[in-house]
Formats: sequence, structure tokens, C-alpha cells
Amino acid sequence: MGKPVFLNPNSNEAVELILQSIGISSGIKRYEGNNRHWTFVCCDGRPHSLYQKLLTESVICFYCNQSLLTRKAYKDHHKLIHQGKSSTFSLEFDWLYMRIGLGHFEMNVIKSFFELNWTPFLEKMSEIMQFTTDNAKNFAKTCKDHHVAWQLRLVFHTTSLKEMVLPFERYMMKQGEMPTPDKYLLFYKEIMSSNQRWAYLHLQVFRFSQAIINLRIGVRRNNSCLLQSAKFHPKQLFYGRSHPHYRNIELFDTLQYHFMPGEVKNIWDNNTTFTVSGHNSKGQDLDFLLEEKNRAVKQFIPSGSLPSNETWDVICCNLQYIEDLQNLVSSWVGTQRSNNYQTKHVDIEFAVNSFQQTLKTYLKPENETFLWFEWIQTAPWVTKISGNIDFKTNGSH
Repeated sequence: MGKPVFLNPNSNEAVELILQSIGISSGIKRYEGNNRHWTFVCCDGRPHSLYQKLLTESVICFYCNQSLLTRKAYKDHHKLIHQGKSSTFSLEFDWLYMRIGLGHFEMNVIKSFFELNWTPFLEKMSEIMQFTTDNAKNFAKTCKDHHVAWQLRLVFHTTSLKEMVLPFERYMMKQGEMPTPDKYLLFYKEIMSSNQRWAYLHLQVFRFSQAIINLRIGVRRNNSCLLQSAKFHPKQLFYGRSHPHYRNIELFDTLQYHFMPGEVKNIWDNNTTFTVSGHNSKGQDLDFLLEEKNRAVKQFIPSGSLPSNETWDVICCNLQYIEDLQNLVSSWVGTQRSNNYQTKHVDIEFAVNSFQQTLKTYLKPENETFLWFEWIQTAPWVTKISGNIDFKTNGSH
């Protein structure tokens, strides 16, 4: 696992020291190593945003090889030490390709999705699933537990698909035709897209919610093409909600990939995610793998003690040896853990059937009065009457 760096990556100075440590331990030629010219580095949102600043600001003086954190610091250094010489420097951190951890990317996409759809759909659905108190609703809305949030989104996705395909199936039966995906899209465009509620639900399900599912599938199966598509579609959620870090990360990630040399792209695509068990559909990105390693390290720390830096060093540097020894002893006494983990089936049928009745009320075409879209009160074609919202009937709406 290697030696840890005892710094919190929440400032430019800390991120600079961490990246320098990575460069030295990786044998980057910039730091007089002999192993490689460049490497990949994975992190979550905050360090990634700080790195974007360091990429253009942090430089190395050509004359004395001193590292300067900002361009201003370099100008002061050059004026003081190398006055009379031409200003020459190189970017310090152009030797790495920064990649966002896809586990944290997925978590923030789901948070954005919940923020956007809480009032129209997800609050009512959460109440049906017994998130009734203010604290419970806040727990669901803010996605405090990623696994719970995933199951809630799965209930919404499944229910919406079942409800949206129902009128299409009835239409196909009436026409005496066999339903196909292409015919559904044509049916939606020609018949259902004029209904604004259907159009909004269609966008949320087929563009955003399905992209989140595709993102999970792409991670699990190391499918770079599916991942690129899945990351492209939900990016609008970051712009629609308050996620400035991930807006910049998404744009940076797209441009960085576009300008990569072909050889680097191939390595990037072939190693998008990794699997510890060896199963080809149980991949994870490096951010979640590192969290697993962190948990593995903590189990060897004496309970109730405050570990010193030396303790962390010893365990991290010898983690593989300790785990091999643990597995050997476990095999001797017959308590070795199995790596054949089975997929857990989640029963959501009752939740889907319960929420489907609520969704029917929202999508019912003749029901022109509803309370869910509170934000629509500000629209010019809407009037508020007795606490309800009624649409004005005119040619444009």
C-alpha cells in the first residue's frame, strides 16, 4: 500500500505537498526518478478543484529548480534571485492526469437528482416509504446513506417506467401492433410529449435516472464507452443545482480526455475501474477501493488507542504481508472468508405498487389542478386560486 502522507488535502499547500510525494514515490523523472514521465492520480471533488488551480499556477524555476506555488511567487523569486535573466519556468504538475473518483461522482449525481425532483415526486414517494418526520425526510433528500438513496431512486425509476409504458401498450393493442422501443419513442413524440407532466417525467427517467444506472453498470464492468455516455447526460444536474466543484470537474475531465495522446487514452479506457475479487462485473473506482484499504488498515489498529504516525506507517507499509499472514492462519483453522459474494436481491415490488397510485394522480391528463410543483407558481401563465394551482387556458399553454 505504501507510506501515507499525513496531510488533509484541503488547501493549495497541502495538495502541492501530496502531489510532490506521489511524484517522488512513483519515480517521476521531474523529481529525478527513473520509472516514468507521467501517471494517473485519482481523488474526490475538493482536491480535484484545488489541483485545477495548481496546474496553471504552480511552476518550477528553470535556473535553480525551485518549486513556487503561484506565478506571483515566481515573479518575486525571479526578480530577487535571477534579476537580469529572461523569465523561464515550467509547470510543475503537468506530469499527471487527474481523474475524479467515480464513486464520489455517482454520489453527487444522485444528490443533484434528489434535489431537483424532491418536490415533484420524491417527497411523496419517501412519505409512502415511511420517511414521515422532518429529520427522516431530510435524511432521504440529502442522501445521507448512499445505499438507501440508490434504492429510493430505483423505486422511482421502476415505477415511472411501468406507468409510462402503460398507455403505449394499450395504444399498441388498439392498433393491433407489436410494441417495440422505436415505436414507443414515436408514440411519445407524437402523442404524449405535448403533456408537460409527461415530458418532464420522461426527461428525468430516460435522460438522468437511466444515465445514473448506466454509470453504475459502466463502473462495474469497466466499460469506458458506457461511462463516457453516462457522465455526459447527467451533467446538466450539476448546473441546475448548487454543485460548482463538479461543474468544473466535469468540464475539466472532458477537455483533459479530448487532448490526451492516443496511447494515454487507451491506457485510461482499459483501466477505468478495477476489481479486487477478479469478477468482471464487480469493478470499483480507486476512491472506493482506497476506502476499503483504509478500513482494512484500521482493523489492525489496537482498539481504543490513538495511533501515532509511526503506527500508521508500519501497518500501511506491511498491509499485504499482514493480510497474507491472516489468510494463512485462517486457512489452517478453517475460518477463511469466501470471496464468492452473491448479489443481494432487493424487493421493491410493494414500494413500486404503492408509489404507482400517487404517480397516476400526477400524470392523469384531465386533472389540471395539482399541488406538487410549487416552483411553477411564478410562471406567467399560472394563477393561484384558493391554495391550488390552475393553468390558464390559452393558445400557447
